[in-house]
Amino acid sequence: MKKLQTVFLALLVLTAFAAISAGTASAETTLLAEYLESGASIPAGVEATTETAGSITLEDSKANAAVLCTLMFEGTVAVNGLGLTTKILNLAKEEISASLLTGLALLGPTPDCVSVSGCMTTTAIEVWPIGLPWHTLLYLDEATSMILDLVSKEDGSNFGYELTCTILGLKVTDTCESPGSAFLIENDADTGDADVRSGAVGEPLGKCAIGGAGTGVDRTDELTPITLTSGLLLTVSSE
Repeated sequence: MKKLQTVFLALLVLTAFAAISAGTASAETTLLAEYLESGASIPAGVEATTETAGSITLEDSKANAAVLCTLMFEGTVAVNGLGLTTKILNLAKEEISASLLTGLALLGPTPDCVSVSGCMTTTAIEVWPIGLPWHTLLYLDEATSMILDLVSKEDGSNFGYELTCTILGLKVTDTCESPGSAFLIENDADTGDADVRSGAVGEPLGKCAIGGAGTGVDRTDELTPITLTSGLLLTVSSE
């Protein structure tokens, strides 16, 4: 089992760093980082359950269409900075369907999703995730000394979302995807919680069906803590 876990980690690291390098002018040196549970490394073979609640703007910058969705991510974190997002919930804590155009979507105009630009404010907004579960990997960027969390798919395929709304009287569907996108992760100075900074943008930017490459912008609207359901303190650290 340990051998299989080691092989899986090596493959995920290679996939992750390939995605990082593809989005930068030159490959930078990267090192693994890790999650700490009450200050201690998470033991091998253990998965700690997490909740991440916040608001994120989903934008196709070329199409000038953006919505702000408030949601919760459920998942796990483990040894060597590995993580997994398994579910997305709306404000009523109902699970959003991972199958496009079937089951429950994030809906608007409601508190779940509201129009920021482009989408009409009086007509339906629907958002579905693409490619769940999403794998995550912490790493340290030596050039900036920042810890980043790379979101990707285990098999190297794309993850993202599909958005349907009405623009200028026409119902439009746009799909924004990426093979890998990294967000800055910090420890909050006040609470100590691991979190994603307000205004953080996933990079490299995604590719949208309408806008094309580099137009898919995912931006946090508020400080977004990553917490353990056990109530223990979750922090991040360079190894």
